[in-house]
Amino acid sequence: MNELCVKGPIPTLMLALFALSCAPTQPGARDYPVVVAEEQPVQWTDTITIRFGSSHGMCVGYCRQEFELHPTTLVGQRYTGGRGADPVKYPMQRQVANLNAGQYEQVVMALHSNALWSGPDTVGCPDCADGGACWMELAKGGRQRRITFDCSGGAGVHDHLANLLWDLTAFLQWKDPSTEPASE
Repeated sequence: MNELCVKGPIPTLMLALFALSCAPTQPGARDYPVVVAEEQPVQWTDTITIRFGSSHGMCVGYCRQEFELHPTTLVGQRYTGGRGADPVKYPMQRQVANLNAGQYEQVVMALHSNALWSGPDTVGCPDCADGGACWMELAKGGRQRRITFDCSGGAGVHDHLANLLWDLTAFLQWKDPSTEPASE
């Protein structure tokens, strides 16, 4: 019978690190992996442009949304699209929601811990199975990165950041076109 023999400090250290990597996380600990990119570091003192949105091809009504996050506001626009595109019934809408500094800072902190500059540009199969296509875009210090993913499948290692961004959209108050008076 073969026995596993671990001798010396290096194999023991490797075995200990492996065992710790399999341990369950404690409450409040990160539940998403953090990958460090070996590219030039981003200077977080630069201006950050954060945009995100979604589009749904098999849709009637408002099928495309775009958002831009600023330190004190979230600007949102939604459009008709998909197979039932009707710009008369569903005119473009634009909303601005005021945010507090803590909400913006939470997203910026997630950017610090997120490997936004590494990984694939596309996660899953966006808008392949009627889940819609979602995207996040970051521009900073002359660099730009856009990640596209299936809205129902998630953004993979970027889920935490995507969830923070989409949670902010709850502050927008969209008008229901069916309750608007008809324009003549």
